Amino acid sequence: SSKDGSCTAHKNRSPQLNNDMRKVHATIKTRQSKVFTGLAFGWPLILAVWGGAAAQAATFIKADNTVDLNLAASWTNNAAPGSADIAAFDGTFSAPNNTANLGTNMTWYGITLSNNLNSSFTIGATGTNALTIAGGGFTGGGINLTNANQDLTINAPVLLVNQQFWDFNSGRTLTFNGDVRTVSSAPGAGSASRGLGSVNGGGIATINFNGNFTDTNAEFGPFQNYNYVININP
Repeated sequence: SSKDGSCTAHKNRSPQLNNDMRKVHATIKTRQSKVFTGLAFGWPLILAVWGGAAAQAATFIKADNTVDLNLAASWTNNAAPGSADIAAFDGTFSAPNNTANLGTNMTWYGITLSNNLNSSFTIGATGTNALTIAGGGFTGGGINLTNANQDLTINAPVLLVNQQFWDFNSGRTLTFNGDVRTVSSAPGAGSASRGLGSVNGGGIATINFNGNFTDTNAEFGPFQNYNYVININP
């Protein structure tokens, strides 16, 4: 991130898009003034090699069942997504099957929600197993709710690794009920760029951090630049 708080990746976008972004503002509702910093909870650090992930990312679509997400049967591909893959949630799953547990520690390159969902979706917790979102670039890595017509809830602990950019549709809500921690992409690599894009449609999107939010080395991008309501550790 630059000294003015803007994410480096934003500077690579078109002048028009940058102008549009500067016109939007965030409303930050910090319901508890203390934001947790430092390594406040002990998870296994789940790192892998994501070289070239953006160019090779495969999409895995959630099947219409509640099978644990680490199992092949949980996905229409008949295989579970890994660190170079996108976990996609669309109209394939029905409203009664709108939740599935993590099953074990998992690493995904990114998560995307479509515009034809029958219900919101909840990624359930399985003990202390964590979901690592690997990012690795600004082309699909991270969390993409740009066109989503429903919300996403993640109950499992979450690790945010590498560059990633989150985009939201107007009115959408992303809720973390487990602890969330950012970590550098590799030892000695310095801060990784993470940030929030403009809200599709120009409305407001909401992010709830209901567990401990540990932003290691202040690596998550400038929340205040965009149209978001961000509730931290209520």
